[in-house]
Amino acid sequence: MKDLATATEKLRTSGDSLVVVKDGNILTSKQNGGIRPLFDAVSELGDEMEGSCIADKVIGKAAAALCISAGVKGVYTPVMSRAAKGLLADNGIIHSTHLLVPWILNKDRSDLCPLEKLTMETDDWKDIVEMVKEFVSKR
Repeated sequence: MKDLATATEKLRTSGDSLVVVKDGNILTSKQNGGIRPLFDAVSELGDEMEGSCIADKVIGKAAAALCISAGVKGVYTPVMSRAAKGLLADNGIIHSTHLLVPWILNKDRSDLCPLEKLTMETDDWKDIVEMVKEFVSKR
């Protein structure tokens, strides 16, 4: 899976927080934190993301749902929640991580990430995507 290796290497060697690769080409890379870079990539690239591979600094349940909705085929992240791993596996998306955690924490690590809290009660990726859209629209 060359695209996943390319995305992973670019993430590791750059200041990027998200890298999207398809057919050997970097479709986009972004440097902001949180869900926004992935949300924006899915919105901007649309169907072009189908079959791509991504590398993202952190993948929680919300990010996993966005990957599923976009038709991503491979995901690498240094930190992944157990719920995200389950969603990706259940939907046939190849994934790897260095650190599997019970959940994703907020930026100052004082509580759960707001999206982890918001999506806690469902494992339906379509519902989660709608929650993410609503969350992002308020920010």
